[in-house]
Amino acid sequence: MKENFGFKSQKAVKNWLKENNLTPHHADGKNVELINSDLRGSIPHQGGASELRNSIE
Repeated sequence: MKENFGFKSQKAVKNWLKENNLTPHHADGKNVELINSDLRGSIPHQGGASELRNSIE
């Protein structure tokens, strides 16, 4: 996100996400979606990162 959106540092990205109540969700191993943090915490994770972890087993 830093490079794509012109943030000066990774810390600036993290602060912006927190200020906007957003959590990055790795949808398919390549793309990242920004999800409302309140929603993200209440839905079981079955996205790209979960699929990648499960494929290693």
